[in-house]
Amino acid sequence: HFYFRKGRYELDSWNNPKHLPNGIPAIMAFGAGLLGAFLGGSQPLFTGPLAKILMNADVGFELSILLSSVTYFWLRKSRLPSFSQ
Repeated sequence: HFYFRKGRYELDSWNNPKHLPNGIPAIMAFGAGLLGAFLGGSQPLFTGPLAKILMNADVGFELSILLSSVTYFWLRKSRLPSFSQ
């Protein structure tokens, strides 16, 4: 929060929904993380397409972290006015 608000965080408005951004970037980042886990996961019951390319390397966790963080920061930074209430 301090990254996006640049240190101008009002403590009085933390519980007021009108002063807080909605959760669309967070929900979309969660979906991107699930996609990363699906693509890079290598488990006994399922192996994702990216894991097959990497000779069954289980990179689902790392790919989830990368995709969700990049998605959240990109959506929150580039679309900040449209995602605010």
